[in-house]
Amino acid sequence: MSQIKMLDIISNKELYQYDYDIHTLEYNVLRYETLPKNEKNEYTRLNLKSLLKTQKLTAEFCIKYILNDEYAYTDSEEYITTKEVVIYQKHLTNDDLDKAYEEIYKP
Repeated sequence: MSQIKMLDIISNKELYQYDYDIHTLEYNVLRYETLPKNEKNEYTRLNLKSLLKTQKLTAEFCIKYILNDEYAYTDSEEYITTKEVVIYQKHLTNDDLDKAYEEIYKP
């Protein structure tokens, strides 16, 4: 019998204190979208720049969320570039991002 793992609900402050697995990060980014309007604020949403600077992200996560304007709520998030992704995510290259983009958005 498999166990269902409960994923942590995390805050921006915790991003600077702990490393999280990619599933927990994705859960928290998507969780914000499901909150009632009166619960949506800067404290219930993970800041994309904070995610980029503090967590080890996959190319797929960066394409889906970090570089996707649908998840940008501030000007600084809206203007995150692939160059910034590669600077903060030293394990990723432009080629990694290009391949992930093709995989996610291929026709």
